Amino acid sequence: MDRQTFLDTVVFGYIKKDLENMRDKIRPQTATIGNINFPLALCVLAYMEYLGSFLLGHPAGFSQSVRKYISKCFTNPDEYPVEILRDIFRNGLAHEYFARGGISRDGERPAVYKEVGGVILDSETLVNDFLESLNKFKQELEDGIYTQRVNRAESSITDRNAR
Repeated sequence: MDRQTFLDTVVFGYIKKDLENMRDKIRPQTATIGNINFPLALCVLAYMEYLGSFLLGHPAGFSQSVRKYISKCFTNPDEYPVEILRDIFRNGLAHEYFARGGISRDGERPAVYKEVGGVILDSETLVNDFLESLNKFKQELEDGIYTQRVNRAESSITDRNAR
């Protein structure tokens, strides 16, 4: 898949449209269950890791990929401490489906903050910042590095299929 098709189909198609639908069709209601705080946060964290690997040219794990993505594409990178995102939120959600901190959906800043009970991630702010960052990602994605990343992915798929 060439760079433009990847951007149009994967980034601005699947990723952006899915997140917009999640955010817009299931609006948060105060003190109720089903506000998709956890799925929204987990999807965005996974997408940042994935897209960060395209800025690096190779998969490099959560911290390195997300650090690269946030530093290159977010307008407010200081609001997103990568180690807290990894240890408290990503690992908690991905491995236990239980964040090790709170996840709100209030749409307030800063996106990650501390309260008496622990660290909170606002998934509404996270998704909005991420969606805004996609245009910057498009500008930052270099053809050669994109090709390098795609070639590694295709090689990995071929190897797995052969096994």
